[in-house]
Amino acid sequence: MMKRLLLIILATLLLTPILRPSSSLQAKEASSLQQPSEGEKGEEQKRGRVEADHLETLEKGRILEATGNVYITYGQVFLRADHVRYDRETEDTLAEGGVFITDGKSRLEGKRLEYNTGTGKGILYQGNGFFSPSLWVKGMEIRREDANTYWLSRATITSCPLEAEAAPDWEFRAKEATIHVNENVVAYNASFWAKGVPLLYSPLLIAPAGERQSGFLIPRTGYSGRWGFFIENAYFWAISPSQDATIGLNYRSERGFEEVLEYRYILSEKSKGHLDGSYAYDEVKKEPRWKVTYQHEQEFQPDLNGKLDLNLQNTRSYQRDYSLDTDVTSQRLLASEGFVAKNWTHESLMLWGNYTQDLRQPDYLIRLPEVSLLSYRQLWESLPLYLHLNSSGTYFIPRGQGNVGRFDLYPRLTYPLDLNGFATFTPLAAVRETFYTQDETHRSFSREAYQLQARLDSRIFRTFPVGGERIEKLQHVIEPMVAYEYIPKVDQTDLEQNDGLDFISAQNGFTYSLTNRILAKVKEAGETHLQEFLILRLSQSYNIQPPHQTFPFPELGIAYNELREGLGLRHSGRTFSDINGHLVLNPAKIWSLAMDANYDPGENHMDTIDPSVRLQFPENTSWAVGYHDSPELKVQAIDGKIDYKFRDWLVLSYLTRYDFERDAFRENNIEVTYTSRCWSLNLGFKRRLHDATTDTYQNSFIFSFDLRTISGVR
Repeated sequence: MMKRLLLIILATLLLTPILRPSSSLQAKEASSLQQPSEGEKGEEQKRGRVEADHLETLEKGRILEATGNVYITYGQVFLRADHVRYDRETEDTLAEGGVFITDGKSRLEGKRLEYNTGTGKGILYQGNGFFSPSLWVKGMEIRREDANTYWLSRATITSCPLEAEAAPDWEFRAKEATIHVNENVVAYNASFWAKGVPLLYSPLLIAPAGERQSGFLIPRTGYSGRWGFFIENAYFWAISPSQDATIGLNYRSERGFEEVLEYRYILSEKSKGHLDGSYAYDEVKKEPRWKVTYQHEQEFQPDLNGKLDLNLQNTRSYQRDYSLDTDVTSQRLLASEGFVAKNWTHESLMLWGNYTQDLRQPDYLIRLPEVSLLSYRQLWESLPLYLHLNSSGTYFIPRGQGNVGRFDLYPRLTYPLDLNGFATFTPLAAVRETFYTQDETHRSFSREAYQLQARLDSRIFRTFPVGGERIEKLQHVIEPMVAYEYIPKVDQTDLEQNDGLDFISAQNGFTYSLTNRILAKVKEAGETHLQEFLILRLSQSYNIQPPHQTFPFPELGIAYNELREGLGLRHSGRTFSDINGHLVLNPAKIWSLAMDANYDPGENHMDTIDPSVRLQFPENTSWAVGYHDSPELKVQAIDGKIDYKFRDWLVLSYLTRYDFERDAFRENNIEVTYTSRCWSLNLGFKRRLHDATTDTYQNSFIFSFDLRTISGVR
């Protein structure tokens, strides 16, 4: 920036024959500047302009002096000073009095500027200013060492705009500091100040000073009833534009130190990954503990891709002991998996592996390998039949049981018939052959079953013109469906139960549903789009011969039934199943309602109900409430969240979960987030039920703050 400025002054000196010296001028003298092009002849030459109350040359043209309201413009560079002196032989430039220089992105002010156009180095005395993207600085001396490096003495550095009298919200003060523009700041004998009050001191400070730059992150601290006092420290390392790492050392007074590493990479548009690991020696349990998660996605070809997702830890309670996130601490199963898939127009071949760890008891299940071939809906030869094929081969390694190999073949044929555009009738016929081999007994066995289904779907709609400012048209759509399904009862008592495919529920009955939809053609922000205001679906099944089968392992649920699963219907041994209701109401941006419920018409009571409501009223307040009631699972709870935004700088959040079965709050969480132009502060308190059997609660206090530019990478 300054180098271009001095080139302007040099060009002015070369054109001194056309500048007339004058001892007194009533109007500003001005002249066009032209720098000789360094490229080939015919290239566009760069131009600039200098204006001053007085322009003159001295010492036989060696010195150029501009005095009084000196303005120099050259491209995007603009310089203003009371006096400018340029030495043609040494290339030294001196600007004094009200010095101001900017290139459109960064700007500096000071009392005196010394600069050499040959070396590109210079010093601004008693300077202050702004470096892009958002760094404000002061210094007794601001020395330019190259285009991107500045050294400051008695420095003040902040991302808050500096004002003449008022102290900034926060600032770093240092005896000396080096700024690498848009990279980082290295400061010596540095102290942190807030509103003119010193808070912290560090003999050495390295902090990021731009987007995605290496440096220490802002610590996160707090207190937990299970951890004691804790502090989380980390260093962010921007390895390259496609790689970065975060290296951290956390301390918990009750449990000791925890070392963490996070590594992210993008090798290409088709290859990326994320590694997250931690290690700790638990001072409470007196044992080493570790956790690793790793995800990698790879596209070998447009039709050949793979993914690896590992989640491993050496103790089942690592997440419950080292996390404050309720969703993480309540997790039951920890699954790791990986696959490679090859896709064709109508087929997909996949090699898959899975390891699932039970975090509540010492149990696991390994599926390695599993090879599956899927054939999607396609015409079978020249017949008007559509073929669907699911086939898989799997090897199971369950804990405490014998290893089992399984091959499953499940072809289906459908024949959709169009009934004059009024409805579609689709018969289906399928067979299922499942073969097993068992290592311990060295025996093989199989299971055979068949499936018959006939399905009738229709769609009726009517459009109503509205002509409103927001809604142009409304469309009401009715979608009735009825299906008959038959699967005979099969003896499965000797089968190993590893997943839902190992138990097929007998079926002999009807399933029916009625879906209503209301769609609107909405005009917003000058554009028109289709919005679904309402979905209301009721569904039920009628069993001609109710199945009286006991599931060997109820925790597995029931075998997957595509027809009922899509309608949210649960397995039922009664003649009439529950009536399932599914409602989504979304007529406006400010509120929405969703609900799933199962009603038992025989006993005249609700088996399950799960409504949830979201409100945005007024505009700065959002409300979310959900209720969950399932007597079979002994669950009756309510959760709610309120977010209140006061203008643009303060957000209050409250989250609660109440368990009616235990007559106790499972969690209460309060957070306050304050955001200013240059920093943010987060305060939080969480009270969570840690052990329901003893009604033991865990209280946690969290404090964190973030400084813009010199900040943490989240």
